[in-house]
Amino acid sequence: YFSVLAVVLKTSNESPSTDEFNKVELSCLIESISTTNPRIEWKKITNNKPSYVYFDKKISGDLENRAVIREPATLVITNATRSDTAIYRCEVTAATDAKSFDEIVINLVVRGILTFFHPLLNSVLLFKKNHWKRQCWSHCFYP
Repeated sequence: YFSVLAVVLKTSNESPSTDEFNKVELSCLIESISTTNPRIEWKKITNNKPSYVYFDKKISGDLENRAVIREPATLVITNATRSDTAIYRCEVTAATDAKSFDEIVINLVVRGILTFFHPLLNSVLLFKKNHWKRQCWSHCFYP
């Protein structure tokens, strides 16, 4: 029996989509690895230019307060906006594996929804799936 030490990634969804303000998961699943502490990075690619989303175990950029990493490498955006629509790349480097690098590419689409701020109720009214839904802005007023 012979096994090759190699980092291998997969995803459960290469093209996730969601409505604005919803949670969305960009799955980066490590199928095979022998390195105990791999380096995990997420990059957002817009206009063919990559920018870091997750590096050195920290969320950065405009996702800093809206995303988390679910171990070991899945990126969960907790409050998606239309500006999150982009190509994302998960990169894993496993220094002690014979094949020490793998990456997956995920194309995220966030659909915009119609919103209306109601100042008296201090609420945002969201129109999605053919009906209005009230979402509290900060301290809601209930008449």
